[in-house]
Amino acid sequence: MTVGQVVVAGCALAIVLLAVGVVGLARRLSLLSRQVEQLQRSPAATPMSVPAPTPDLVPTPSGLADVPGGLHPGEPADEDITVITHLDVDYGPAPTTAQVASVTLGDPLIKVASFAHGVRRALREEQRMRIAYVVRKELRQQRKTRRRRRAEQAPSQGWRP
Repeated sequence: MTVGQVVVAGCALAIVLLAVGVVGLARRLSLLSRQVEQLQRSPAATPMSVPAPTPDLVPTPSGLADVPGGLHPGEPADEDITVITHLDVDYGPAPTTAQVASVTLGDPLIKVASFAHGVRRALREEQRMRIAYVVRKELRQQRKTRRRRRAEQAPSQGWRP
């Protein structure tokens, strides 16, 4: 394979990878837009992370009055029993579209940006010149090795340099 073929194959691979990334991001974006639309239609129906409930412990003067006989049948009701009568759950403000987009697209966007940075860095002129130098050096070394082999084989085969 020549250097030109390697470069063309590398560019084709990079284009395919970028296309796959763009398709993946497009799918995530369409999913995100559907989720945002659902959130705007019915904010109570969307699953959110629920903070731990803070129980409102209220002591009742008559113990567990609703349960006859206390906690277990046959037991008398204690006066010091507390009953959870209300859960204070604060869901906080509804997330904004920007927050939802940031969470959904943040990680893939960072991956695409870092990949694009690597591609840009690999294709910089300084890097290309360095690669070209190494390739020329390897080609010179290969030519020298071939010449040495021919020179060593030539006398035995009757060939004179």
